[in-house]
Amino acid sequence: MQWRSFVMLSVGLAVMLLVSFLGDSPYPRPVRVYASKPARMVSEPNEIILTITDDHLYQTSIWFETPLTGSEETPLQGTGPLKSGVVGVIQQRRKPLITFCTNNSAVTSDVEWTLQFQHTLTGPISKISHASPVHSAATHHVQFAVLYHVLQDEDPQHIARVFYWPTEPSSTMEYKDLVFPGTTWIDSFDLEDSSIIYSRDPDQYRFRIAHLPPMLTDAPHATTLNLDNVMPGERVRRYHQPRNTQQHIVTHARIYSPNQNTYRVLSVDSHKTKSKFYSNMTITDGNLSTESWTRRDGWHDKDDVYSDDGIQYIAFVDGTHQVHHDRMETKMPHLNLARSRDGLTAVVPYIKNKFMTIDFTDRLDVLQHDEDEKPYIYRHKDGSVLPEYFFWDRVTIEGSSEHETIAGTELDEDGSLLAAWTDTNVIYIHQREKHPYRQIRQHDWFLSMVVAPTQGELDAAVSEM
Repeated sequence: MQWRSFVMLSVGLAVMLLVSFLGDSPYPRPVRVYASKPARMVSEPNEIILTITDDHLYQTSIWFETPLTGSEETPLQGTGPLKSGVVGVIQQRRKPLITFCTNNSAVTSDVEWTLQFQHTLTGPISKISHASPVHSAATHHVQFAVLYHVLQDEDPQHIARVFYWPTEPSSTMEYKDLVFPGTTWIDSFDLEDSSIIYSRDPDQYRFRIAHLPPMLTDAPHATTLNLDNVMPGERVRRYHQPRNTQQHIVTHARIYSPNQNTYRVLSVDSHKTKSKFYSNMTITDGNLSTESWTRRDGWHDKDDVYSDDGIQYIAFVDGTHQVHHDRMETKMPHLNLARSRDGLTAVVPYIKNKFMTIDFTDRLDVLQHDEDEKPYIYRHKDGSVLPEYFFWDRVTIEGSSEHETIAGTELDEDGSLLAAWTDTNVIYIHQREKHPYRQIRQHDWFLSMVVAPTQGELDAAVSEM
């Protein structure tokens, strides 16, 4: 009997401890270091781009369509992305980087955002593109570009304003306007280190390669140049677009090839019909000398546009009851493609909470004996083996809902750390073994952290802004 109190106390503490363990998140939680006061803005921008240098953080805010004020000669006209009476606005500010790395009030107090520039374009913006990270270690290189459109009489003009660090030492980004040939609508464009991959709607080619002018980062700046050196890409085939397509989005990116004369493109398409989503990814090699293209590899899949979410409703009609299932419509995916710095790894979401990872390897000495991979090995026209290959791996984010849609992805430099965030403002951090290249198999991702929008320290950070 004398042990009864002790046993009851021990059991109670064990239950409390078990409940606390079950209630905690199974992943590490982020810790707030510093909460910055946001730059003052008249309205919320459509996009924000962050750029880090050795000593500053640059924040570029972009408004796609800002109404012209004080002008009655150009009223708002148009319902699509090509309009008159609205213009794009680009504003850049910067702040010392040290203020984001410490909670020392002596360092962070009285440090405000400094305005670098504000550009008002002559037409609306439809898209932006971040520069390829492949050569981001250079001291002067392109950073990002915005695609805007100007209607001159009866002909539209499509222009990319490309921002870069100039060749001469400078703390301010410079830019040049690059005019695309033709008037056909441009539905996607991807800024690379020395080129732009873009596609038009409609077109007889899946994409085109516009080589950037030489000495782009040299003075004079703030000038306009024509994109004259354009290489057509792979031709459109009958099977590239399903029948009765209602919506279509596409993205392209240059990925790694050890052959300097090869321009290797990863293309990702998503077509929506009345009942299905069709996802299509291809790797195509372009010969820069002959301007010919060879399809190396590909993958495709389809998903239902509508799905039952498991909720049933019972309705009584004329004395009888009917059971109804609530149908959920799947959202169009965000084809936000991320690459490692060397281009050996690429990640792209393609539907709901799923993403695809491709990884380069040159271990053909082993893959030629792998019965699963052997049929897909790249070959020359004479049948000889090409000593390069990409693994493919589909991943569904662990612990996420199929009703979540991945809104964006970001890879670290070596392709071993991945952040994917969804339209529910949840960030999923994945990890895998470092240096996943020159391997005979593809390394798996595992979930290492989940950051919810209502998570302790993050709430405190938001409340102080």
